[in-house]
Amino acid sequence: MEKLDQLHKQLDIEKVKPQYLTFLLMLYVTFSLIGCAVLYKIVKIDFLVGPGGILSLPFVLLLEDIIAEIYGYKISRALLWYILLSQLIFTSFVLIIINMPSPTYWHANDAYQTVFGSLLKGVPTMIIAIFLGRFLNLYTITKLKILTKGRYFWLRMIFACLVGDLVTLTIIYSIAFSALSFDEISRLYLSDLFTRIFYSILGGGPAMLLVMYIKKKEGIDVYDYGTNFNPFRLSLEK
Repeated sequence: MEKLDQLHKQLDIEKVKPQYLTFLLMLYVTFSLIGCAVLYKIVKIDFLVGPGGILSLPFVLLLEDIIAEIYGYKISRALLWYILLSQLIFTSFVLIIINMPSPTYWHANDAYQTVFGSLLKGVPTMIIAIFLGRFLNLYTITKLKILTKGRYFWLRMIFACLVGDLVTLTIIYSIAFSALSFDEISRLYLSDLFTRIFYSILGGGPAMLLVMYIKKKEGIDVYDYGTNFNPFRLSLEK
């Protein structure tokens, strides 16, 4: 009976019009592109040193897990593919524009080349990292939701983020920052990982309250029974 109830809730998303999903998607895309744009801007906050995305990308994971918890794996999977496409479009247009000729009185082109010229190397790496790490994050949190019968969202989110981050950061720092020394990469890697775990722990409480609120308001709580977890499947059907 309990499983039938969960399946009923899963089918509800096809009958209702989610009120909050569009806003969550907007935030998700915004924070993702911020991380893309400031990938090579190194920031220092006390003992933490890392790329500029260290301040925005943890929000991406929080939003990603919130969406997966409420709306299920299939919508989250489609969203990740949209993110990959949006980053590809963003990078292509930026690189085309900064390499277009400028008038003689324009003297800031070198600055744009310095800031955005490295996207050709960094963004493909991010796309690979997102594809592997974030799909692993989604798979983990949605599978654990079934195993725990929807309980312990905060703990599930922390664990899923950790699993996904280990893969994502290993790929990014091994390729996108390969020009740096091992000590510099290690410091950036550990700072970034620490910050993401801190965000997960600190943001888990508000995220859990938001999840509970949206589930109650929209009457949606998807359990991925019978879902095809193939990351290449774009259909919202099973």
